[in-house]
Amino acid sequence: MREELKAYLAGIFDVRGFIKLRLKKYQYAVFFNFTIKELEIWKKIKEIMDLFTIAKIYKSKKRIKEYQLYIGNKKNIKNFLAAILPYSIRKNEILMMLKVIERKKTKNL
Repeated sequence: MREELKAYLAGIFDVRGFIKLRLKKYQYAVFFNFTIKELEIWKKIKEIMDLFTIAKIYKSKKRIKEYQLYIGNKKNIKNFLAAILPYSIRKNEILMMLKVIERKKTKNL
């Protein structure tokens, strides 16, 4: 069952997910934008994500009726991307992000 859930999350990421990377400040995030009409559905998706990582839902500061499901910690991003990697069609993008996270971690040692 867990593998099917990973594939489900990969499909959602492939269609609706964004990766944010700011190298100057080393800020990382994976997020999904959605409207208030979709809020209940995204709460259910968050419950599934919580099996693999920690995600939070925030109300958008820029748009009144928009929300974000947000994964913002390097460890949590790594866990989520590693879980969906085998099922995603955006493998190159995911692998690039995982390499950047690892590279930054080894530079801090």
